[in-house]
Amino acid sequence: MKEQNRYRFTEIMIFSVMWAFVFTVPVMLSFNGGHFNIPRVQHELIRILPFFLLFYFHHFFLFTLFHKGKKFLYFLLNILAIIAAVIVSSNLDFIFRLLELPVPHHPPGPEQQNMVARYFYNFLISILVVGLNLAVRISFHWMQSQKKYEQLQKENFRTELELLRHQVSPHFFMNTLNNIH
Repeated sequence: MKEQNRYRFTEIMIFSVMWAFVFTVPVMLSFNGGHFNIPRVQHELIRILPFFLLFYFHHFFLFTLFHKGKKFLYFLLNILAIIAAVIVSSNLDFIFRLLELPVPHHPPGPEQQNMVARYFYNFLISILVVGLNLAVRISFHWMQSQKKYEQLQKENFRTELELLRHQVSPHFFMNTLNNIH
């Protein structure tokens, strides 16, 4: 149990550092000519938020389905969560207006082309977020199972050694010699 808590702590620390980095990058990049661009930081943090929520939902809820062997339900809910994250992250203008923030400037070009590009871009990011989370969670789960397997192997060898020692005990040896005599 102690080993499992250590793996869990390490996993949480890795993800915390990763998300801390992701959330601090917009702050670091918002310095423009010595001025801090607060609206840009707000926009970027709000843009990151749906992906963070998708990660959180996958990490704490969906992976348990995968781990328990309910793969069909896992993939179905995963697809629905990714679609929801893509829709929310692609239509953030509504959230900006709701929070009374200025709507960010979109690149010039046909509106439909920009919208398709945003949906595709957000879909790729969602897939990467879920894939990275799944890969790390499976890696840690594999390391835990390997550690348990090694402990069981050691316990098995210890038991076999005790059995052999018991068979070679002096009492057993003397009884065998008496029987042969």
